[in-house]
Amino acid sequence: MSAHWKSFLWAQLQKNIQKQGLSSCYMALALATPSVRTVVFRSFAGEHHRDSLGWTSDALVVTTDRRSRKCKELQHDRRYEVCWYMDGTGEQFRLKGSVAIYPPPQQDSSSSSMMPSVNPSNIAPTSPSQQSLGTQAFMAYRQSHGIDPHVFDWEAERRRHFGLLDDALRATFASSQPKPAALPITAVDPLTGWYVSPDHQAALDDAYTNFVILVMTVKEMDYVSLEGAHEIYTV
Repeated sequence: MSAHWKSFLWAQLQKNIQKQGLSSCYMALALATPSVRTVVFRSFAGEHHRDSLGWTSDALVVTTDRRSRKCKELQHDRRYEVCWYMDGTGEQFRLKGSVAIYPPPQQDSSSSSMMPSVNPSNIAPTSPSQQSLGTQAFMAYRQSHGIDPHVFDWEAERRRHFGLLDDALRATFASSQPKPAALPITAVDPLTGWYVSPDHQAALDDAYTNFVILVMTVKEMDYVSLEGAHEIYTV
């Protein structure tokens, strides 16, 4: 069962998306050192706003480039604080906790043990004909690699988020020069669970090597509304 803070946050986010659109997913992320940036909430790990993957968790997912400054800062201190203001309903959510990088940096062997738990949900997965490309890759990777159905796989989750990026943003992860303006994906190879991009396959493969997900565990949520409500949720 989801933590109470998550259920409340998710319900309020849906209201804000209906009123303000996907701009409601932008939140300010501060790491332990005085450093803050705007990031996009992608989903809770193992969950999607439309597809059901058969999993549920209380961990937030943000995507980034392994070459970014934030990844270097996180190798020294995993703590974070998020300030998330939802203009549609006039509410502010401040989250505190720790961040795990996946895949972990080569010199950091502790990250794998820091990954939060993701549990099977009681909702059946979306039928294959209705799945997004990201969900197709998630399912195909698990099946092609013989993943235990009761074990959540973080590589499958990483692939899912890579496929959910828009084509232009996906291209920014490429190392090759000149960088392509976009990296479209046309299909998922069911034998490997990897994406197909007939005109840009090499660049797509290269871009993925720089793509990581930041998985954020929440220890505390401080909630304030313009109407005067104030509550602190602790885990």
